[in-house]
Amino acid sequence: MSLKNNKKADLFIYIFFILIFVTGISVYKDYGLTLDDEIYRKNGEFYYYYIIDFFSGKQLPELKSLIKTAPVLFELPLVFLSKLFHYDQTKQIYELSHIVNFIIFYVSLIFLYKLIYKKFKSKIYAAIGVLGLIISPRIFAESFYNSRDIFFLSLIIFNLYAAYNFLNNSNFKNLLYFSFTSALVVYAKVIGIVPPILFLFLYFLNNLKGSHINKKILQNIFIIIFLTFFFIYCMWPYLWTDPINNFLYSFKLMTKAQNEILVLNYYLGDFYSSISTPWHYRIVWFLFTTPVFILFFAIIGFILLSFHFSIGFLRIADDKTNPWRNNNEMFDFYLLLNLIFITFLASKFNTSVSGGWRHLYFLYPILIIISLIGLEYFLNLKFKKIYNFLILILAVSNILYISIWSYKFHPHQNVYFNLISKKFAKKNFDLDYWGLSNIHVLRHILEKNDFYPIKVSAISFTSLYESVLLLNDNDKKKFIIEYNPNNADFIIDNYIRKIRKNYKVDNKTYTKYFEIIVDEIPINTVYKKNK
Repeated sequence: MSLKNNKKADLFIYIFFILIFVTGISVYKDYGLTLDDEIYRKNGEFYYYYIIDFFSGKQLPELKSLIKTAPVLFELPLVFLSKLFHYDQTKQIYELSHIVNFIIFYVSLIFLYKLIYKKFKSKIYAAIGVLGLIISPRIFAESFYNSRDIFFLSLIIFNLYAAYNFLNNSNFKNLLYFSFTSALVVYAKVIGIVPPILFLFLYFLNNLKGSHINKKILQNIFIIIFLTFFFIYCMWPYLWTDPINNFLYSFKLMTKAQNEILVLNYYLGDFYSSISTPWHYRIVWFLFTTPVFILFFAIIGFILLSFHFSIGFLRIADDKTNPWRNNNEMFDFYLLLNLIFITFLASKFNTSVSGGWRHLYFLYPILIIISLIGLEYFLNLKFKKIYNFLILILAVSNILYISIWSYKFHPHQNVYFNLISKKFAKKNFDLDYWGLSNIHVLRHILEKNDFYPIKVSAISFTSLYESVLLLNDNDKKKFIIEYNPNNADFIIDNYIRKIRKNYKVDNKTYTKYFEIIVDEIPINTVYKKNK
């Protein structure tokens, strides 16, 4: 059994993408802010004025702190857009940030569709691949507010598409596009340097015939490396005064900082500091939060590719060639190598882990493509049609369940766990670890109370300061954030424990007032002081 194109495919695809876009622009204001958003926004503003000073010849400030060396690939253009639209309220700026982040993600979905279509020669497979990405509740929710991990995921898709095009046609246009997208992923995150390096290595091997080295290939590799760093230099103001030393310093500082972040994770029913979390933390989070139908076909695809290339390596000694037979297989090997190598690097060298597996979200498009390989294999097996039909029915049922779940618990898709794990996971894992639900309880408090100012305090590992930024300037004045819970009119708990000094609610002083419940589990509870 196979899925083929048909005459109505184009109309279906147009409607499909229109629905995604309309959904996005309809809900982008519904999501909260993360703990890091304000830091990155202010860094973007800092570099906005830094650029002005740079070109006006003024004395430049010191840039040795971690935040000043961090990339501003998303934040700096956002500041320019905010200035262009004359947005001065943080509510306007962050709503703009949410819609921009989603639009970039949306464009990446189009490129993912194009990549899968070129690889599988099927519009249906391409649509299924895009659906697999957008239907994942956590990915969908974070496509609005996660301007680090989902933004990086989008850049990886652009780079994968560029790599595939360059592999099959190494003209200057594709070379330029691959160089530019490589610059984007390297600049956006430290780990972004891995995919381009892996690709260039395999590209070299793919064109190596015996002991003969193709000079054109070496020339292309040299030009790509040069252009990649040229684009990085142009986009990263921190490098302008001292490109080499500042790049190495920033690379070292960001790598070190990633291993020193200290928070408390609730994982498998126990508490772990982020520097002592078990090695399987990200893997289990992935298994528990990925839709079941994607997991099923991804596992099949992973086993197939692993077996295929293991046989290919055994064949090298006989025919003295590569373990792949054509460019399409080389690209498959590139995907598999990225998945294995980056997962290994992350577990080996990134010793501080938190926030689920979001730091590895950029591997998800790769897993989607691998799952399509598993789906294609499964559908081509000589099973009775009834078995194929049954599997497809189960997959469609899973998609319908996820869609209904996402609609029912919108906008809290960030606490989704799949059907297999949710009964256990929702009681044994962190839920709203970024405090995204805080804005919703603040709005509820505003709606139901008319005495001002209202004193609020957070008793868990969260920050109300960032959430208040999503209110208009007039409503901001109605709140006072108290850092001593005993002085607050309302105390807010998103159930993320602190490393130390956790506050216990005195039931004689405070009464449960309101809570947000997802899948029968509270993710945020508000207590009101008794009169």
